[in-house]
Amino acid sequence: MRKVGVDVGYGWTKVYTSDAMKKLRSSVHPVFVETGLQFSSAPIVEHGGRRYLIGTHRSVDLRRSDFWKSDYFMVLLLHSLSETVKEREEVLLATGLPVSYSTPQAREELKERLTGKHRIGDTYVFIKDVVVTAQSLASLLDYLIVRKGTKFEVDRKRREEKVLVVDIGFYTADIVPYEREVLVEEGMRTIELGVSHLYELVLQELQTKEHPAVPLTEVEEIVRRGYAVIRGEKVPVDLTPHKQVWSERLASILTAHEVELSTYDTILVVGGGATLVDESVFGRKVVIPTSPEFANARGYYKLLEVR
Repeated sequence: MRKVGVDVGYGWTKVYTSDAMKKLRSSVHPVFVETGLQFSSAPIVEHGGRRYLIGTHRSVDLRRSDFWKSDYFMVLLLHSLSETVKEREEVLLATGLPVSYSTPQAREELKERLTGKHRIGDTYVFIKDVVVTAQSLASLLDYLIVRKGTKFEVDRKRREEKVLVVDIGFYTADIVPYEREVLVEEGMRTIELGVSHLYELVLQELQTKEHPAVPLTEVEEIVRRGYAVIRGEKVPVDLTPHKQVWSERLASILTAHEVELSTYDTILVVGGGATLVDESVFGRKVVIPTSPEFANARGYYKLLEVR
């Protein structure tokens, strides 16, 4: 029996098991017409009688509130499992829904959809049982549950802390408050500030230097390589001042949502945007775990270990 945590995010789908962690581009598009063209190394998989192109670029459908009900979601999740587990190996799966959509009814419905035998391409995936939580709650579990020898258990000291989880994605950030063994569910929320807003600041600066307006996905690539090409010349991109402004905006939005940062023992910052944050804006102890973008997937896996 293989225990697997899968976090389907806007940018990447992250997978965590006892012996591996990997991420795959969260991109899935139906192939309506066979053109004979090759899409580099991007796989085309079949599910439910339809063919899907995986991994070429981001899928706009990921932002829909009902995305988790779609065949696209199933293809992404099942494909990530087929790339991770052996064929016909039984799977114990833990995954999650965005905080805003993670109702008891939605979690139960997703569990029912995922449990059972599924065909993805030429592979069968056997999901014996499923645990579904709110996505960013898994990051909290990743922090609270630690390995002791060969076992996992809740850390007694951390369990007594007052922790605020700030899970920064591409478009939004999820907030999860935890107060000494109590999850404050009414305080869980999604705020409209993610890494894309940082890239907007970078783009604004580039445009003052006569760089044309481009999609944020292209700005992401500019930031990754560290320079933009303007009039044939490489122009360095310095994120430092933008990170400060963006981080201050994040702290300001939290305050506007009546989140009193000064009352928390620990601010747990996770997600793809965690390493971009200026920690000083929180005024408290900030913890950024190893590989913060895998915090949810790792937390799902740990949850399976302590069940």
